[in-house]
Amino acid sequence: MKRVVKILMERDGESREDAIELVNNFTKEMEQLIEGKGTLDDAEELFELHFGLEPDYLEDFLLV
Repeated sequence: MKRVVKILMERDGESREDAIELVNNFTKEMEQLIEGKGTLDDAEELFELHFGLEPDYLEDFLLV
């Protein structure tokens, strides 16, 4: 998650607090997706929608 926060700050000019909030919002949506029996494809799509990053960075969230 730290990598994504850093990218959001550098690429998008987000403050650290705003970047963390975006990550937290994504995490909440991921939890809902998991509870709803979403697939890895669904998770990748949600990740790309939120951050515009390659799904490779999604691993940071899955390894927590």
